[in-house]
Amino acid sequence: MLLDARDLKAGAVLSADVCIAGSGPAGMTLATQLIDSGLDVILLESGGLDFDGDNQSLNDGKTTGINTLNPIDWRVRVFGGTSAHWEGFCRPLGPEEFTRRDWIPGSGWPIDYDTLKPYYVRAQDTLQVGALDYDAKHMSERIGIPLLSDDDRVIEHRFYRLSPPTRFGMRFLDAVTDAENLTAYLHATLIDIVLDKKLGSIERFDCSTLDGKRFSVEAGRL
Repeated sequence: MLLDARDLKAGAVLSADVCIAGSGPAGMTLATQLIDSGLDVILLESGGLDFDGDNQSLNDGKTTGINTLNPIDWRVRVFGGTSAHWEGFCRPLGPEEFTRRDWIPGSGWPIDYDTLKPYYVRAQDTLQVGALDYDAKHMSERIGIPLLSDDDRVIEHRFYRLSPPTRFGMRFLDAVTDAENLTAYLHATLIDIVLDKKLGSIERFDCSTLDGKRFSVEAGRL
């Protein structure tokens, strides 16, 4: 089901088993995987179905730690999130990137590539980029273009796959609209995550529309 949060009564309290903030690639994937799960799911999206300058203005800000663009230029508040304007370049982390390397402080993951591999396969399908195959020599043979060097110590070859690109808002609109256990609210901006008294779990999401109408979402499981 697809609804507009601006139609809610001020002070409304919504309840579900699971509440997901944001309908970009991560949020949309999680939400659609929970269709027909037996759980009541609420998906919150700050924007609408179409790009709107007033919604987008909420992204105006500064980043710290790295020198990058203003979020207003590279994040999009619209159904489907920033997938609405991404270019579609895809490449998963390789096995070597999960290992600890002495020359990289803080490197090393608590999980390995094989743990994520089944999910990478599913992500390939979601992003419409074909099989999980990024082996340089294999890809070189498939496309008929020789590698610059056979010695990995000289040149490290990496291949990317190009998604159509997948626009999550367009691709999953019908699935969200038709889902009986999933309700997506447009124009619903998360403004605060309220923790319980022990600060151990989330008690509720406080939300607002652009015109200042406040409402909350309580989720029993997540």
